[in-house]
Amino acid sequence: MRLTFHKKHHQLFGRFNDGTVSLYVPGTWIPHCTLANRLSVEKLKDAYLQCIQMKCGNLQGEINRLGLIKLEHPNSASFIFTMNLKKN
Repeated sequence: MRLTFHKKHHQLFGRFNDGTVSLYVPGTWIPHCTLANRLSVEKLKDAYLQCIQMKCGNLQGEINRLGLIKLEHPNSASFIFTMNLKKN
């Protein structure tokens, strides 16, 4: 359902697309949540702890992969490294 909503959004607002390649258009977008950018190790630990201690009602999720990306330009990024996390 969320991917359908995402596709419909881009159909409705397509006329505002400036024609640049985007990581967020249907077929390219990978549903994700960026935890943090440009944090020190200590601040990243604090952010991670905050996430696992949050109580958000029915909202559920997991951190299952870490990735390091290189921003080629504002609308393009490539993975430098990814690591799947093991479940305990």
